[in-house]
Amino acid sequence: MTRPAAERPLNPHSEQNGWKKTLSETLSAINIIPEKFNGRIVISFKDGGVSYLEKSETFK
Repeated sequence: MTRPAAERPLNPHSEQNGWKKTLSETLSAINIIPEKFNGRIVISFKDGGVSYLEKSETFK
């Protein structure tokens, strides 16, 4: 469901970045990723649950 134009944020990317920050904070809170994680996470879902999780970390 889309919101009326008057309720949308001025920057259309701010809402997109909000869910990314929320997801990052959630993964950090449940100890999937450390605070300064630099890498990639792949999550596959099947029948409403996680069926596959892949985590790759880059060390510099």
